Amino acid sequence: PDFANAIKVTNNEVYVGGGFLGSITLASTTLPSAGQSDLYVVNMDTNFSQDWAESAGGLGSDVLSDLTVSDNKTFITGAFRNTASFGTSSLVSTGQSDVFVASLSEAGNWLWAIAGGGGGSTAFDQGFGIDATPTGDTVYVGGYYLNSIDFGNVSISSNGGYDGFVLKVDTSGTDHGIMTIGGVATDAVYDLDVITDELISFAGQMEGNVVYGDSTYSSNGNLDAFMGKL
Repeated sequence: PDFANAIKVTNNEVYVGGGFLGSITLASTTLPSAGQSDLYVVNMDTNFSQDWAESAGGLGSDVLSDLTVSDNKTFITGAFRNTASFGTSSLVSTGQSDVFVASLSEAGNWLWAIAGGGGGSTAFDQGFGIDATPTGDTVYVGGYYLNSIDFGNVSISSNGGYDGFVLKVDTSGTDHGIMTIGGVATDAVYDLDVITDELISFAGQMEGNVVYGDSTYSSNGNLDAFMGKL
């Protein structure tokens, strides 16, 4: 099935992201998939006149979870399997699925894409939420990972099971740090919001005892909601 699951409206421009099988026609543009399911991003004005549309993916199932726009650039995150191409950038997963973060220019050209993973053959790592600072110079991504995750310059190990993470990336695609929250069960950061350049809030789910920084928190039941800030 074809679907849309992310939208952003800014400066009288509408940005929509989602996924498709086979091919998808977005106004005047038809995009073919490279495999099972690919992702797309389309930019329109508020009268729904299309400016551009782009797709990315590979032979496996690839998914876009969220997008944001800052300084006329579009930033996306999600998960991909096996290999996936974002323009001239080709990513290779190290587990069942890896996290991706990618950027498009104002004209809809792919600028860069990076991947994070490392949990092994049973790991389904994914980015769920993304936001950028108002100046557009820093991007934050939330998601979850199994066992360990490596983004090139930064790597971290989980406390057991799936742990949530918040990744900091500059707008050239260079990672600058990662924060984790989790315990021995399945914990995740599902969404985040950049309030100012120095204040980022995030929310997700936790189960049992989780470690965040130097503190340990306990859920009241099986799965609890949480929120935090950086």
